[in-house]
Amino acid sequence: MTAPLPDLFTRHSLPKDALADNKVEELFSVAGRVVAGPACNIDSPASCLAFVHALARAPYNVTRVNALINNASIQAPGPVATDDADEALTNDDLASIQPAAGLTPGSTFDQGFERVMHTNVNGTMFMTRALLPLLEQAASPEDPARVLIVSSVMGISVGPFDSNFAYSASKAAAVHLSRALASYFTTVAPIAVNALALGYFKTEMTEVITRNERFQELILGATVGGREAHAQDLAAAVIYLLSRGGAYVNGTVLTVDGGFALRSRV
Repeated sequence: MTAPLPDLFTRHSLPKDALADNKVEELFSVAGRVVAGPACNIDSPASCLAFVHALARAPYNVTRVNALINNASIQAPGPVATDDADEALTNDDLASIQPAAGLTPGSTFDQGFERVMHTNVNGTMFMTRALLPLLEQAASPEDPARVLIVSSVMGISVGPFDSNFAYSASKAAAVHLSRALASYFTTVAPIAVNALALGYFKTEMTEVITRNERFQELILGATVGGREAHAQDLAAAVIYLLSRGGAYVNGTVLTVDGGFALRSRV
């Protein structure tokens, strides 16, 4: 007999005022219920499996999962440019915003690199594997279950922040993982796997670089319409891949960056 899983979870709800974009808020309110669920540490295979067991129990009682969005990711901390340096910043030294924080063995770089790769790549695989039984329950040939892996333009190109080695490598690995899973599931179950390569949306992770005036000029000069990314841009792309319109889309990487990656070095 399998030992009962420990109750590792706490209830978490997302208040409406946490959603800055009204149109995105409407998408959540259509369901008429609060977004809530058990918490999970995706770095741990055991925690991912416990998460699935928790979903199947009260009060959630989940019997199938139509879509999984693998969005959790981190990047290794490093020195950043101060606001005082904004005026002097040039295209050639934009990389100084996120320089490599030591490349010698035993440095904090080693631990940071390993942690970023583990969370951004291993965690994606752990969660996808754990939810596979519930995804299979929702899958059908005409309406496959969906797995969406959130990557970055840094995973498909080399840009001004190519010194962020761990994050770039992890996002490139996430792209290839999405294609490998997409190919694998064609012989296993009707589960479509795709990836999003996102540009620079304003989030907690990108706050330091997106508030830099010189970086803002670089972004606005390399994107369609010369504007920043909006939440609606991302929401529409996700809805497309998860809706009927994306039912026959598998193994693709949808780039949502306004064209920023076109000016990369590769």
